Amino acid sequence: MAETHRILYIDNTPDVARLAYEALGGEAGFSVERAGTLAEGLERLKAGRYDAVLISPASLESVTASITPKTAAAPPNEHEKRLWNTLASLLEGCQIIGRDWRYLYINEAAAKHGRRSREELLGRTMPECYPGIEKTEMFSLLKRCMEGRTTHRVENEFVFPDGSSGCFELSIEPVPEGVFILSMDITERKRAEESIRRMNRALRAVSACNQTLVRTFDEQALLDVTCRTLAETAGYRLVWAGFAEENAARSVRPAAYAGNENGYLKNLRVSWDENDGGPVGTAIRTGKPSICRDADGEPKFAAWREETSKLGYRSFAAIPLKSGERMFGALNVYSDHPDAFDDDEIRLLCELADDLAYGIASERTRRAREKTEKALMESEARYRVLFESSAEGILIADAAGKKLVYANPAMRRMLGYTEDEIRQLSVCDIHPEDALPCVLADFDAQSRGEKTT
Repeated sequence: MAETHRILYIDNTPDVARLAYEALGGEAGFSVERAGTLAEGLERLKAGRYDAVLISPASLESVTASITPKTAAAPPNEHEKRLWNTLASLLEGCQIIGRDWRYLYINEAAAKHGRRSREELLGRTMPECYPGIEKTEMFSLLKRCMEGRTTHRVENEFVFPDGSSGCFELSIEPVPEGVFILSMDITERKRAEESIRRMNRALRAVSACNQTLVRTFDEQALLDVTCRTLAETAGYRLVWAGFAEENAARSVRPAAYAGNENGYLKNLRVSWDENDGGPVGTAIRTGKPSICRDADGEPKFAAWREETSKLGYRSFAAIPLKSGERMFGALNVYSDHPDAFDDDEIRLLCELADDLAYGIASERTRRAREKTEKALMESEARYRVLFESSAEGILIADAAGKKLVYANPAMRRMLGYTEDEIRQLSVCDIHPEDALPCVLADFDAQSRGEKTT
């Protein structure tokens, strides 16, 4: 009968036999037993003989050690090799830290998570490899696990020496040698979640702004509410709107803002001239969004870097405000995270900027129309005063029907008619019949803009 190899599998997942069988490549000849906790597994080890032990903090991904009844000097058998190969080939990071904080074991995935090679890490302490790590919250959890033999599961953001960061899901388990760490890189997942959160906030902000655009008929109120809603609802660090001035400097004048401004706009000098390569001027000149994804690193933002760094502005988007083909300003949005604006978010901001620009243009058109109507009314009132007070008779007639429309008091006295009676008469009614051919000829000539004698 073929030899059966006993495997002790420490895991709280019910279907361990199938999972372990898959981990070992689907080979027969293995008998898998399960211990629900690490303490139970250690008790079984004291009482029985096992060819190998697999320890999983959460699921199959946490295969951590193999134990054989052979002496330490004995070479590993084929089954042990397969177990360690399985451990080394996992996509999840696996590492064992000794009680003196030295790396006793680390697979390629864990080394990749730390952006170091296995050779750089093995045999060295964590503080030697990552100076300052002992001051982090993650290291505090490792100490609690090491000293108190407690289990921890946590999501950790690790900042690398170059300033970049990655997010990892960690399972930290005490093992006889020290501490076992299972790590899973969740950076992309976190970025996707953050992108969804930003999009949801942006959607709420756009919806609220559109409600304002429908109900508000004051340009300054439109600007103020839009900036405030984006800052408060979408969570942007600073939002401001600026208008392109038609002066010699082609300056951009801030018209409204909301968020963490702290005097930034007071000292800001922005132009939409060709010589200004900043995002705001570029957006106004080109009519396209201009994005600074990393204010600390992009050359085109160098002139403002010192100030923006102090205020926590890490990325920035300038969206043009346009009426037809004419660019008249920009809506400018700052975030406290680098690379904060993806394509979907920029699309939403562009839609909002277009709606805001339409509202501003409509309000300006309405104000211009009201101004023109008021000027016309004032002009009519002035001319009416002149007509009414003139000592000379003035008569106005309709060119097409030759009906009398208006006669000033002097003319009404000359003709002997009241104002209502004048409106009932035509040109023919106030001239002698024998003079009508000449009068009508002159009237027609004047209505065509021709001079008469």
